[in-house]
Amino acid sequence: RIITFRGEGLTTIPLEFAYSTDPAVQTANPTISKTSADAVKILRQYVKKAVTAVIKEEAKKAGQENLVSDIGKQIKPTLYYSPILCSKVGTTAAAPPSTAGFSCILQSGIVTQVAYSATNTDSIPEVFQQFTVVLSVLLVYVTTLQEPLGITASSFAGGYVILYATFFLFFCQW
Repeated sequence: RIITFRGEGLTTIPLEFAYSTDPAVQTANPTISKTSADAVKILRQYVKKAVTAVIKEEAKKAGQENLVSDIGKQIKPTLYYSPILCSKVGTTAAAPPSTAGFSCILQSGIVTQVAYSATNTDSIPEVFQQFTVVLSVLLVYVTTLQEPLGITASSFAGGYVILYATFFLFFCQW
């Protein structure tokens, strides 16, 4: 079974979900990812934590907490995300460098806007405000233990809602 959901409307982005290839930016902002792949990897870790939280909650409801690891091995999250390249980072607007990327404006360590010049700022472009997660669920083991686990298709639907809510709450804290 495949479950797909999309997180969108992320009007602010944690610096660790953005990246910069400029050593000076990396030194001044140690939480920024060094590559696009690093930013995706960090978001993937958050996805895995949320998936594990859902599995634990569903297994606890079924009284089968000891099977969390086995169930977790059967759920594979695949993440699709295009992180923003911050070639310049600061707390005030500045013209972006002549290289690729954006001049990212930070507030409390979070990217809140981009600057196209010292006087022209805008929201983070929409393409960077979204990600897609595809959960591949192998039901071989789960189906065999469906009754003792109490896991049904509706459990996964409920898990989907919990997982989505987890992401929603995570990203809304900024």
